[in-house]
Amino acid sequence: MTTKRSNVKRITEQDWKRVEPAINHFAKVSLDIAHAVLVEGKKLQVAAEEFGRTKQTANAAIKRVRETIEPLLDNRLEYVEVWLPPELADKVRVMAEEFHSSQAQK
Repeated sequence: MTTKRSNVKRITEQDWKRVEPAINHFAKVSLDIAHAVLVEGKKLQVAAEEFGRTKQTANAAIKRVRETIEPLLDNRLEYVEVWLPPELADKVRVMAEEFHSSQAQK
């Protein structure tokens, strides 16, 4: 779920946790800044100062995180990681391929 406050589209802590697997490759400071602004609702300037970054650098970090998470949130996608027997794993792979194909056609 997203909420709009000022000019920043915020997200819930629950949604942040849901998309963490997709953003865990970002630098910790980028994630900290994005979390502070997008989830906690801090102003960009305050978050930038808190983490020792310029406003421009902080904004760039937030933009990169947003570009990754927005499609996941908009489509209500869930990350699933589980061990399965080969025949079930094959079914999951087929479902994933079908989903990605359908998204590519949009």
